[in-house]
Amino acid sequence: MPEERQAADSAGIGRRIRERRLAQGLLQQDLATAEISTSYVSLIEGGKRRPSDAVLSTLAEKVGSTVEYLRTGRDETEQSNLRLELGFAEMALRNGSPEESLQSFNQILGKASSLAPELVLRARIGQAGALEGLGRMEAAVSILHELAADGSLAAGSAQWANVNVALCRCYRLAGDLGMSVDLGEAAMRRLDELGLDVTEDHIMLGVNLVGAYHLRGDYTRGELLSNRLLARAEESMSRTARGMVYWNASLIAESRGKRDEAVALVERALGLMAEGDNLRLLARLKGLTGGMQLRLEGGDLGRARILLEQAKESLDDVGTKDERGDVELALAFVALRTGRPRDAEELAASAVALLSSRLGDLSAEAQVALGEARILNGRTAEGEESLHAAFRQFQQLPNSRTAAKACRYLGNVWNRLGNTELAMRAYQLGLDLSGAEAIPAPPLRTAVEVE
Repeated sequence: MPEERQAADSAGIGRRIRERRLAQGLLQQDLATAEISTSYVSLIEGGKRRPSDAVLSTLAEKVGSTVEYLRTGRDETEQSNLRLELGFAEMALRNGSPEESLQSFNQILGKASSLAPELVLRARIGQAGALEGLGRMEAAVSILHELAADGSLAAGSAQWANVNVALCRCYRLAGDLGMSVDLGEAAMRRLDELGLDVTEDHIMLGVNLVGAYHLRGDYTRGELLSNRLLARAEESMSRTARGMVYWNASLIAESRGKRDEAVALVERALGLMAEGDNLRLLARLKGLTGGMQLRLEGGDLGRARILLEQAKESLDDVGTKDERGDVELALAFVALRTGRPRDAEELAASAVALLSSRLGDLSAEAQVALGEARILNGRTAEGEESLHAAFRQFQQLPNSRTAAKACRYLGNVWNRLGNTELAMRAYQLGLDLSGAEAIPAPPLRTAVEVE
């Protein structure tokens, strides 16, 4: 196979030299020098000889080309332009414009034959990221699996880590927590086997695995991995990488009932990432910090509102629809807690419109908040319809602790309205969503008649 590849490369070099020579109106003897005979030029153009770097450099100058083009067929100027386009597409994706970035990545990949392999890889990873941002998880996962199966992707490299991080994240966002955990654990095991120095890409793989553990309710493994990542991140990682570790560690701590520890961790994350240039990431973290204050018993609602409004301002410019909806829902809860039902209704209605079906528990919870606000505003019939719509959404969701908690909120609202029957139905559904199995009742015993 290497000999066949070498022959094909030689033929390509010879063809491009001939094409450039003819385009310049030159004869083979015009390329000859004291070191390069006319017959040697003929052998090179025929693909029967592979020129050395020095000879190729001389011939490139003679035919008005570059060594890179003659060797690979890729024009350096075009490569520079495509590299610039790729950088802008990646920036658009980071700034929360997946539609714009997808169009750019598709245009770049339309010129794949002119791209260096490393640029093709970056463009395909970006294409998958844009599809993820648009909620097209199946298409994103398909590309990522193709890349993961590519033998040229060296295990442990930055690109390998990026692909595995994206796969773990996409399956988590799609609700397939089992696959997300399996892929994340397999990648972490591979890194341990390789014994490589820990990089920020590897830290991000661990962070995404912690996120999957959190959503699956596997808090013990999540805490163990978080502690391991914290120890490594503190050694030499950037402020952003350390912030991401503290961020996810705070979620695990909150889920385990360690509220004070969770607040300390998320505040540490916010302090580390406040000076970064990733506005979208910082806005999401502010939203998380504000939401945690909102959930705390006796939490600082004033600080929660400030952080959430700052997050909303940034995400209105750079966030996805789901990220904006998440923050607006949290602000609706703040409005409900501070006696502003009109603001709450407006924010909850916006959240319902923004949140996609793949975030089903949040979308259903937004319907509950909207129903509660409408009832407080005196529109009872409309409010109750929103509560019924939320119940129907919860019935369609897979089991998860987040869905169970949100369904319990629905039960609480019905209970406050005095409708105990619908409250009990919501509580029962919440138990089912938590995965709790009912203890089977003993068999009925029939009385034995005594003659």
